[in-house]
Amino acid sequence: TQAFTALGAVFPERTIELDATAIPVERLVQGRIRFVIAGAERFFSPAQDNPRREHRMEALAVLGTRSLHYLVRKDLSGPVRSLALPPPESGAGQVGALVAGLMDLSTPITGEADVMIQAMASGAVDGALFLSELGASHLLDAIEAGGARLVSLPEDILDRLSLRAPYLRVARIASGTYPEQDDGLDTLAAQVLL
Repeated sequence: TQAFTALGAVFPERTIELDATAIPVERLVQGRIRFVIAGAERFFSPAQDNPRREHRMEALAVLGTRSLHYLVRKDLSGPVRSLALPPPESGAGQVGALVAGLMDLSTPITGEADVMIQAMASGAVDGALFLSELGASHLLDAIEAGGARLVSLPEDILDRLSLRAPYLRVARIASGTYPEQDDGLDTLAAQVLL
């Protein structure tokens, strides 16, 4: 809504329509849309080894921030071996794949939040990675109903990701942000841009 309000003030005589797409950069470059609301990860190629900056578009404003949430099953007794990730064509999915690759974890299930939560609850995967705003309802659902707990990303992953993905910044999820979260948790965050 913040973006719609800003665009409405700049273009008061124009109708603003929402058009969700998995390929926002291409649609913008083709002239099929004029503005994109996208995570900062979309401003870089998804290449895992050497991401390059996307120079065909520019950011006008920062609209918010999404944090990487690393959830694992509460009943997990050993190490995490598999993760559910967001859809691979999404920006969150691309970030999740990068993190899972650096952690050397399998990613047998991808899908929307409800699919990821169900996969954890059923034991099909050990954990899940979400790139979401703090306090998002699907995260609360995963923690409360899905039998999951939020944990910090491993320190070596934080260091390696800050070098591989310049759009990710070290961040902290403050204690008490989620149920049963007594300590602050180390993670990464990315801006949402217009």
